[in-house]
Amino acid sequence: MKPINVLFVMPQMGMGGSERLVHTLALKLDRNRFNPSVAWLYGNEVLREFKDLRIPLHYIPKKKRIDFQTMRALRETIEANSIDVVNAQHFMPAIYSYYGCKMAANKALISTTH
Repeated sequence: MKPINVLFVMPQMGMGGSERLVHTLALKLDRNRFNPSVAWLYGNEVLREFKDLRIPLHYIPKKKRIDFQTMRALRETIEANSIDVVNAQHFMPAIYSYYGCKMAANKALISTTH
């Protein structure tokens, strides 16, 4: 069976509670069953902890309060990387991920609210 491509979407690349959760999940997922990747919306600097995971990392900048360009870019990332499941961390990434999942052939969306 081919691995499931999972994209974790976080608001920012920092090391707070949700980022630690995503880091731990990406680190511990069985790589024979899952291919994790991470996207974030604020701050273009990448933390060493995430670089060390050796997984795809996607900075998708959000610049406006409601940023349709960011929604499209997230959809393009989902499509280009054949993402099967999106796990959005917090409300705002869930809204942006919803658009991307629905437009990219109804991909699965899981929202984690902290």
